[in-house]
Amino acid sequence: MTTVTSSYVPVWRFADNNNNPLVGGKVYTYYAGTTTPAATYTDATGSTPLTNPIILNARGETANASGASCSVWFSTTIAYKIVVQDSSGNLIWTVDNYTIPSQAYSAAYADTFTATAGQTVFTLTGTVGSQSALDVSLDGATLVNGVDFTWTSPSTLTLTVGAKAGQILLVKYLIAQAMGTMVAGGTSGQILYNNGGSVQGFTMSGDVTVVPTTGVATVNAPSSHITYTQGGTGATSRTVTSKLQESVSVLDFGADPTGVADSTAAIQAAINTGASVYLPTGTYKITSTLTFPNTVSVFRGDGRESSIISCNGVTGAVLKAAAITYFRPQWQDFAIAGNSSTGIGIDLSAVTSEVYDGRLRDINITCGGDGLYALNFFSMTVDNVLSTSYNGHSFRVACGPAVSWINCYAAVAGSGKAGYRLAGMIAMYSCNGVNTADFWGVFGSNPSGTDGWQNDFPSLTDYPDIIMIGCNVENFGSISTAGIGLQTVNVFKNFRIIGGKIDRAGLSTAYVSLINSWQSFSSANAQFSPVRLGVGNLFLGSGTPSIAYLTGTGGCEYVDENNLFIANGITSYRNTSASLTYPLVSQLIFNDVYGDKAWSVNAIIPRRLSVQMVRYATPAALTPVGAAQAIDVTGYTKVTVTPAAAASISTATFTQTIGAGLDYLRNGDLLIEAGNANLTINHTASGANTFRMAAAANLTLAAGQVVRFCWSSTSSQWIQV
Repeated sequence: MTTVTSSYVPVWRFADNNNNPLVGGKVYTYYAGTTTPAATYTDATGSTPLTNPIILNARGETANASGASCSVWFSTTIAYKIVVQDSSGNLIWTVDNYTIPSQAYSAAYADTFTATAGQTVFTLTGTVGSQSALDVSLDGATLVNGVDFTWTSPSTLTLTVGAKAGQILLVKYLIAQAMGTMVAGGTSGQILYNNGGSVQGFTMSGDVTVVPTTGVATVNAPSSHITYTQGGTGATSRTVTSKLQESVSVLDFGADPTGVADSTAAIQAAINTGASVYLPTGTYKITSTLTFPNTVSVFRGDGRESSIISCNGVTGAVLKAAAITYFRPQWQDFAIAGNSSTGIGIDLSAVTSEVYDGRLRDINITCGGDGLYALNFFSMTVDNVLSTSYNGHSFRVACGPAVSWINCYAAVAGSGKAGYRLAGMIAMYSCNGVNTADFWGVFGSNPSGTDGWQNDFPSLTDYPDIIMIGCNVENFGSISTAGIGLQTVNVFKNFRIIGGKIDRAGLSTAYVSLINSWQSFSSANAQFSPVRLGVGNLFLGSGTPSIAYLTGTGGCEYVDENNLFIANGITSYRNTSASLTYPLVSQLIFNDVYGDKAWSVNAIIPRRLSVQMVRYATPAALTPVGAAQAIDVTGYTKVTVTPAAAASISTATFTQTIGAGLDYLRNGDLLIEAGNANLTINHTASGANTFRMAAAANLTLAAGQVVRFCWSSTSSQWIQV
């Protein structure tokens, strides 16, 4: 084994004539004055030689055979000649009779200078005892005595080429004195050694400190004086301090990733720095709310299964934005793990103007209160967030423009609560839920309402604009029989469902309806936009709705994207404000006899469009008793009349109130079928709602006979045709 000693810098770094890293450069080591290779070594054992030449890596640093930066250890008994070439073999510099003494030194100095533009002369703070002990580097690149600088005794160093403004010149120099074996003792910064039986020592000065132990001295230099250069073209050197302070880890402030100690204060201290906060893998116990006081907030972990905030003892909000004007969160890859006594998971409701231009992504929330509660969302994305709330809504958010809900999962909501309790402009893409809840989605806000939803957004009157694409609506009504899949609590601007499905997944308990909606805003001519469903959205399951599969108020109507409604088992919807059940609206576009387009809007459900057959909406059989009776045909085009005994009818009435969702001043046909041979239709020459028969005489119908009438707007009579 060869006795070796290292150069005075841990790793040699070389630069070309433009002060760029000498990538692929070659460092040859020869015996002084010859071209005979002389070995250097990888470590203090002197047993593993480095390659000769040493090939410089991408940082321009001396490297081992695998390309990793390494120290260069020299034999203490050899004087070396060192030749440095670029990757093409062009000479950069050479120095002869280079030795590294085996002595230690009674005093060590390190001076650091920040150069001005073109500066060449630097005055050291101490007296250099030996020129061979000079160690000089510029921005981390080693400078060679006699090539890159000259030294004038006792303390002047002159660069061959002037430095650039801001470059860091580090000069280390020692006073030689033979030293024996290191011994313990002394103070930090002092090295003691045994010299011929006498304990002597020296103190490191400048910006380094020494921790003395027996046989070893650990030298510590501040990270502010250690440079870091990123790989890649154009990278510049910077201090390790600035690099490490780009983001803050909660571990920097003493957080406990085992979940044993209380990490509340440590995590809050990290948040208060205003820097990007990193939550490494682990479980972090907190006992009170973590408050985010800054407008821009970056908070990230290693994954929602890896970085966990344990918050069973937190009765208030777990994560809360302070009462600030704007808040821009970029939060991702962590979990909030509470229980039924935990408060709100994420509470952004105190922000006074906007929560905007941010993203909540890959987060698991389990808590007792609302999973996510926010007002004034604008240009926000909620992506792959799973929320479980034992007592509240999974999500309760008032949305502005450009808010997207993507791949979210409302797993559990409390009794009488909703998975998605949203208001405003609601855009949902591939959202899922619920496992357990009464309501999947409740949209809009009406503070003056009495339906139980009026306090969710108490100061907001909202007419929602809803679009759902590829969402899975299931398991609503799994807590009580009051369940509803989708509900609006005020008139809506737009309500469209594209793809996905609405499915109670086979639950057999009763519920209210699949969809319960208000009407839309009405146009100037009192027309309403329908709720639009994609073809095949509805799966009825085995449950039975207590009102109807589809319910609405006022002018609410349901159609699919083809302006028809095609759903197995659903042929009507219930208007709760009129307490009537209506056929689903059909709208057809077809060619008329002149080859032009015609548009038909009616309340007739096509049975088989291919053979142009229709099925009329009909009530249960009418059963008048006695002579000259009236029948009510409101909402029906065909009625069957089946008196139990001989009876006659003289009038057919219908409601003509505009806006009540009824007959809208009806002027069309009426078909009357006799259910048996007991019916007579009386002829009347004049009179409102009476029958004017073709033969000007009463007509007794045979069983199954059908008579057709057309309404006369002039005489307000039914005219037999």
